[in-house]
Amino acid sequence: MTAVKALLATALLAAGPACSQTPAASPVPTTIDAAYREALRLSPLPLDVEAGQSDWLASRSDSDDQYHLERLQRRIAADRRARALRVQSDDLEKDCLQIELQGCGVEAGGFLKGGDDFTLYWQVQDGFTEEDGVGGGVVVLERRGSGALTPLVWTAEGSAYEAPLLVFEGDGEWLLILPGVSRGTGAGDMMRMMLFRDGGWRQVDTDWQSRAGDLLKGREVRHRPNWNFHDGMRAITPLWNASDAQCCGEAGVALLEFEVIGDKLTLTDLKPLGGGN
Repeated sequence: MTAVKALLATALLAAGPACSQTPAASPVPTTIDAAYREALRLSPLPLDVEAGQSDWLASRSDSDDQYHLERLQRRIAADRRARALRVQSDDLEKDCLQIELQGCGVEAGGFLKGGDDFTLYWQVQDGFTEEDGVGGGVVVLERRGSGALTPLVWTAEGSAYEAPLLVFEGDGEWLLILPGVSRGTGAGDMMRMMLFRDGGWRQVDTDWQSRAGDLLKGREVRHRPNWNFHDGMRAITPLWNASDAQCCGEAGVALLEFEVIGDKLTLTDLKPLGGGN
C-alpha cells in the first residue's frame, strides 16, 4: 500500500440531527462465551473485542469473570443502540447521538468526502459513563450515493477524540483515522483506523509495537506519539527503556514512519533525533 497521499478538508455543520432508535428485542447473553461471540458480531472494532478477551484470559481469576461479562454486556447494549440509530439529517454538530455516554454533548461535527464512493458524517462527543467516569466519544456514519445514513464506527473508550481524518491510499482505497487519547494519567494512544477496500470497511490492526521488535530494539512507546498525517504517516515520540518510569522515557526521541501493509499499521523506519541513555 502506498503512503498517505492526501488529507481531505473537513467542513463543520451547523444544526442537529433528527434521529430515533429502535429498541433491540434480543436478550443480552448471560455467559462470557456467548457475550464474546455477540460482541464480535456487532462491533465495528472486532480487534478491540479480541484484545479485551485475550487480556481477560491472560490474567483470569474468578473475581474477574463477572466484571468481564458485564463489560461485554455493556458493549453489546451500546453496539445495539448504535446499529438501531435512524438518522434523518446529516447535520451532526448540535444534538448528541446517544450510544454510550451519559450527559452527552457535541464538541464538533462535520463530513469527509470519499470521492464518488461515499460521504462520511462524524460527531465528536464528551460525557461520562458510570463505570469509567468522564470521557469522550466519536461516531462516524456513512452515506453512499443518495442512500440512508448508516452507522459505520463508534467508540467511547478514550478520554478525548479529535476530528476524524480521511486519506486516499490509491487504487480505490481510503484510510479513516480516529485520533484519540486514553483515560487516566498515562496519555496512551487510542487512535483507531478503518480501511476502505474492495467496496467495504475493515478495522486496521494498530498494535504496531507488537510487530516492531527489530526497529524498537527493546524500547517502548508508552504515551501517545505526536502524529502527523499531512506528509506521509509519521510520528515523533520519546522512547522508553524497559526500566524507565512511566512518566519519563529516557531512551531518546525518534521519528517513526509507518505504512498500512495488508490490514496492519506497520512501523517501517525509526530515525533517532537525539538524547537517550
